[in-house]
Amino acid sequence: MEYFNSWAFVYVGLYGYPYIEAGKNVINLFRQRGWTTLIADRLVFRVLLFCNLGIGALCGTLAIICDFAIGPFFPDKEASHIISFLVAFFIGLFISNVTLFVVESAVRTVIVCFAESPAEFDEHHPVLSENMKAGWAEAYPTVVGVLT
Repeated sequence: MEYFNSWAFVYVGLYGYPYIEAGKNVINLFRQRGWTTLIADRLVFRVLLFCNLGIGALCGTLAIICDFAIGPFFPDKEASHIISFLVAFFIGLFISNVTLFVVESAVRTVIVCFAESPAEFDEHHPVLSENMKAGWAEAYPTVVGVLT
């Protein structure tokens, strides 16, 4: 079951492997690098989840404000504010989830490419490579030695 993961899609997109083979390859890559905690950590993805929830809450709040300013959107005047909030919350949540999934996919791709060949990254983009290594050293101090 560990081969069925969202990281495998990156390998499918980058190298064209079949999905199962890509899942095996990416898990082996993370094991070789000692990055298995990265799969479990999911720090960036939690931040994106909270962004989605915040956008949904903002949309719901704006719907309540519009419901008060314009008048009830739904026939039941007592529940109109709650219904307006929920409808706008889920619409905002859906749209932000679709939009921020692109960011999540880009983060996954950068992490896999950085794990796959940090030397190439260092050769072509030395300043960005040093920034990535410094970030990794701060977040995962035991992993930094594997990056060279």
